Amino acid sequence: PSLFITFANVNQLYNLIFKFMETNDNKSTIRHVQIPHGITNSKINYLGVGVYAILRYYMNKDTKECFPSYKKLSEKSGLSRPTLKKYLDLLEKDGHITKISRGFKNSNLYKFNIDSPLYKNFEMFSYDFLDNKNLDFKSKSAYMVLQERMYKDGNFGKLCDTDINICKQLNVSYDTWKELYKTFVNDWGMSKTKTNAKDSESMDNKYLYTFDLETIGQAVLSNRKKIEEHDEMLHEMQEEIKRLNHEVKLLQKQSNAQNQEKLKSGCKLKAI
Repeated sequence: PSLFITFANVNQLYNLIFKFMETNDNKSTIRHVQIPHGITNSKINYLGVGVYAILRYYMNKDTKECFPSYKKLSEKSGLSRPTLKKYLDLLEKDGHITKISRGFKNSNLYKFNIDSPLYKNFEMFSYDFLDNKNLDFKSKSAYMVLQERMYKDGNFGKLCDTDINICKQLNVSYDTWKELYKTFVNDWGMSKTKTNAKDSESMDNKYLYTFDLETIGQAVLSNRKKIEEHDEMLHEMQEEIKRLNHEVKLLQKQSNAQNQEKLKSGCKLKAI
């Protein structure tokens, strides 16, 4: 009896863990791309980040390579081939990718240097966000740069800064930022509120920019720490299932051995 109870308890625990993993598996496999912090510089602006994101979108997770044609990149970004080539060359020069000619006029192989120290810190962007046809490529690219300095408040991403600092972060002129700002307000529903906080260098007033993460498809990836904790918990569950599988097999062997002993004892009694 004690053996049967032990076996039942282990089997019940196994089933509970399996059910938990089956229910939560979709949460741990949310498709996303990772963009390293500080990718913009004096030569690469927010559009370069957008081009990099498209490449990561097509990346094979095992080989860490992709080979979209210039036509495909242009369809995704709306950028011309010369502009795409400029950013691809800059991304390679900065060590984010390695470009290898495939012998075709319109296609290269792109290898990602994700083991580089550049990838110590990064932001994650869901496929829902990247595939959102209601958001244009330029504003998506700008948002991907700005998210690095945002903080999460519920389902909202908030950035408190001056227009000048935002221009520096995006590596754009103020006129370009004004156009992006209009798109954020009109198409994204972003809000802007003046604060009493001042920049320590320019002494300009800071503004609070608020993005609805649920609307743009980023709410599910807005808190990387929670996702990492969730993935770690699932890994522990997987290890526990392996352990329980081993224990169940041992109990089954023990139970079979006891049954064999009972059969032998029964046969001896009949013989007597």
